[in-house]
Amino acid sequence: AGSLVINGTSNIILQNFNVDSFNSTFEEGISITNSAHHIWIDHLAVFDGAKGNINIKRKSNYVTISWTKFYYDQVTSEQFSNLVGDVDSYIDADGNVTDDSGYLEVTFHHCWWGQNVQQRMPRVRYGKVHTFNNYYASSGNKYCIRAGKG
Repeated sequence: AGSLVINGTSNIILQNFNVDSFNSTFEEGISITNSAHHIWIDHLAVFDGAKGNINIKRKSNYVTISWTKFYYDQVTSEQFSNLVGDVDSYIDADGNVTDDSGYLEVTFHHCWWGQNVQQRMPRVRYGKVHTFNNYYASSGNKYCIRAGKG
């Protein structure tokens, strides 16, 4: 089990592997955070993230997630797959109160949300998110795509 954190870096490609986050000390499968930009995630299987399989937050930008499967083998209290933008405001590295306005341009295409995903396929709190040609096969879920603060 393990997780990945893309923290403030750019021009990253993740391709052709699995991320099993069950019992990982970090609760997200992949976290893209703190102004990371130009990130491409392609042909991955990301599963069992306690607080999300892939979360994109804190002024990250220009992220594409393609041909990726999200699911949960382990049934837990939170089976929330993907979050874009996490809180209304936060303290940045310089000590300033800020938010994600003007950032978080994200594309999900040809992705597959499989068994036991309950919500956040994706959940969008901020940003411009483009989703197309995705497959939702998680029966009994609460919702697939949701947008808005709160």
